[in-house]
Amino acid sequence: MSADDVEELERLGEEQFWNRDFQNALSTYLQLWKRKPETRLKRRIAEILEKLGRDDEAVAAYKSVFNDYVANGDMVMAMTACSSILALEPSQVDVKLWLSNLFAAGGLGYNVQQSPKPDKVPPSDVLV
Repeated sequence: MSADDVEELERLGEEQFWNRDFQNALSTYLQLWKRKPETRLKRRIAEILEKLGRDDEAVAAYKSVFNDYVANGDMVMAMTACSSILALEPSQVDVKLWLSNLFAAGGLGYNVQQSPKPDKVPPSDVLV
């Protein structure tokens, strides 16, 4: 698949998303993510799963997104992933702990090596 094809697929996925055609958007984004496994695409997949009411899969995807952000040292975006999880499942104690640790460290400049790392969350079955 050429760069132009990937760009067209992403344009299509965004169009489907904004037209609220979430089932087709999910299919498009999964195809795109398999060719270009970027965190931003995984996050969009999580958002689509949430829109489809597939909350368990959305939470698993958001946890995987959280792990990606932490691994890349992007603590502010890790906080947003935690917030998305808690909006879906407020009882997620582990996520509350992750979020409180991130807030306590001030987000930016957080030393990931010194932080308690969350258990690695397997990607949602959708993302396999």
